[in-house]
Amino acid sequence: FHTSPVGLLRPYWFYSSRRGYWTPFSLTDSNNLEAAHASGDDVIVATDGGRYDVQLHRRRRCAVYWSEPETEVRRTTWFYKGEEDRYFVPYPESTAEKLEGEYQSCLQSRVWNKWIDLGDGSAMAYHNPSVIVQHFGQTQTRHVKRGFDEADQMEQGEFPVIEHVIFVIHGLASAADDRHQSTLDAVDDFRLVAEALLHSHQLPNRSPGGRVEFLPVLWHSVLGDDPRVVNDRLKTVNLASISRLRDFNNHSLIDLMFYASPIYCEKIVNSVSSEMNRIFAIFMTRNPGFTGTVSVMGHSLGSCILFDVLAHQKSSEEVSPPEPEETLSSENVEEEAEPEASLPSLEEGLGRLGLSDSLSKFEAEQMDIDTLIMCSGEDLKEMGIPLGPRKKLLGFIKEQQAVQEEIKRRKVEAKERAEAKARLEAQRLAAEEAALQGDAPIREFKCRKAG
Repeated sequence: FHTSPVGLLRPYWFYSSRRGYWTPFSLTDSNNLEAAHASGDDVIVATDGGRYDVQLHRRRRCAVYWSEPETEVRRTTWFYKGEEDRYFVPYPESTAEKLEGEYQSCLQSRVWNKWIDLGDGSAMAYHNPSVIVQHFGQTQTRHVKRGFDEADQMEQGEFPVIEHVIFVIHGLASAADDRHQSTLDAVDDFRLVAEALLHSHQLPNRSPGGRVEFLPVLWHSVLGDDPRVVNDRLKTVNLASISRLRDFNNHSLIDLMFYASPIYCEKIVNSVSSEMNRIFAIFMTRNPGFTGTVSVMGHSLGSCILFDVLAHQKSSEEVSPPEPEETLSSENVEEEAEPEASLPSLEEGLGRLGLSDSLSKFEAEQMDIDTLIMCSGEDLKEMGIPLGPRKKLLGFIKEQQAVQEEIKRRKVEAKERAEAKARLEAQRLAAEEAALQGDAPIREFKCRKAG
């Protein structure tokens, strides 16, 4: 089976998905993981737009906002595909290191047709630099591939700036659709569709580089074992015919029965409310600069739950107003504006990407970090930057440009809010002065800090 050409072998990072397939991280996440790995520190790297954390030394991927089993993470260089495998599977890292070591030994000695015992009942046959086969006994074989040759098809990664958060509340039995797709998978689909629509449509007042984040709210576990107990009782009176339809009704429609109960209705509504607050609190700790909007959406029974949640919200008149804030004036408008964040230095930026060795090339071109983020792929290619580092740099440039644009937009919005409040405060003072002179009644007005 053909392997990658002889030369530098670039590792990529993969994780085991919920369906058991090995999936590559986005190019940005893979670069960040590789840079953290090169540093040698035991760190936690945020991936998938911040929804998952990777514990680097444990090689585990953990969900941030919801409960989900941890999955394995691998730094991949060698792959195999068996007779029953749909996709190539990365070898464990220890096995990949052994395979690469033997491969380099064959290259240096120029001796091929070499067999290596892997110690698991199989042997690896190095026929030549391009044909390597794993044998199990006399008949069973595996195709083996050195290197990942589909990097150009990897996703670039999600934009770091979030404009809009949408909480998604599932319906019956947490089955999201008639294919019994899980809520987490369905929300992933929502996210992909939303991203595609944002790319294909020119929306007004949308900052470049912003995205919509969908976060699922899982409430079915609040019912505990009760649905299963009731379902077991229903099975005792079920007929044997059309068992699949009856099982579906028992698993799904039983939720309606629970929600119709006053006890469980309140329990579910409170659970959804507290879960949304919990998730949003975590989100704000990880995105402290978020100033966007928040929406909610529900599917099936989830829409009924959301209706009850929203219908019982206190109105603004029922909420105690905060204490009056100090007067805003045009003199302190600039203090309200959010300061523009500084870019990392050129040396720091290259260090994050593991490209410190390339610093001399940029210094020779008299470039700094401001010049770097204006570079195109052609500019980097003209400088003699190889494809791999060039991809890393283009991803870094895209992120920095998006962050700078978002900060500029927030600065303008903060200034406009402060000016509007200053005008309102001036109107309030004028009204009070007029009232003291007997020209107009005093109107109560409270200036609240923007939030």
